[in-house]
Amino acid sequence: MEIIDAIWEVRNLGVKCIEINLGESDSLDDLDKALKSIECDYSVIRLPINMPLHLENLQNQGYRFIETNIQLSCDQANFNLPKIYHRFFDMTSYNLANEQEKETILEYIKNKNIFDTDKISLDPRFSKSISGRRYYYWTKDILKKEKSQLLAIKYKDNIIGFAVNYPQVGNTSNAFLGGLFPDYKKTGLGFLPIYYNVISSLLRGDTNIITGVSSNNSPILRLHLSMGFRIEKLTYIFVKHFG
Repeated sequence: MEIIDAIWEVRNLGVKCIEINLGESDSLDDLDKALKSIECDYSVIRLPINMPLHLENLQNQGYRFIETNIQLSCDQANFNLPKIYHRFFDMTSYNLANEQEKETILEYIKNKNIFDTDKISLDPRFSKSISGRRYYYWTKDILKKEKSQLLAIKYKDNIIGFAVNYPQVGNTSNAFLGGLFPDYKKTGLGFLPIYYNVISSLLRGDTNIITGVSSNNSPILRLHLSMGFRIEKLTYIFVKHFG
C-alpha cells in the first residue's frame, strides 16, 4: 500500500487530497487502518481488479466508483495506423511547439473545457473548468522534465490540437496527454494526437510507448487498440469528498 499526500492538488483542485494505491497483498485490516488515518478534503483510492471484498468495503465507507484506469502499451514493432486514416497524411503535420504555440495550447488546456471524460470533469463537486486547470498545471510540470515534448498538431498548417510525452526509464516513452481543440473534435482527426505522440517518441529513440485511458472514454480506447496498443492493467478508481 502506498499513501500519498498529493500536495499538488491544493494548487490544481483547491482541496487537500490524499491518494491511496492498494496492492493485491493488502488486507481489509490494512485498508481500514489506512482509511482511519487520513485527514483531507478529498481522497482517491486506486484498487486492483479482482478484490471484491475491498470493493464492497470501500462502498460501505462512502467511496464511490468513478472510472477504471486502463494502462496501455505499444512497442515499435506492433505500432500501425489503420489505412482509413492514411488519406489525411498530406494535410496534417506536427512540430515541437514554439513559445507562441505553447502559450496557445496551454490556454486551450486551461480554459476551453477540452476534457470531459476524466474523474475530475465528471465529479459533481468539481467541473470541466477545474479539470482544465488541473491538466494545465500538470502539463507545465511535465514539460520541466528533460527531453519532454509538447507537440503542435496541425491540419492544413493550422494548429488543431496537441500532444505531450516524456521519456521514462530505459527506452520507454509516456504518452501523457493529447487532444483536439473543440472546433475539431468531430472531424475524424482524433487519431492525430495519439499517432504523433508515438511518432515523435520513436524519433527520440524510444521503442516502447505507455499511456493511460479512462473507461469513460471508449472512443479513445478503441483508437489506441486499432493502432497496436494492448491492455496491460486495469485499476478501479474510487473517490470520496469529506465535509
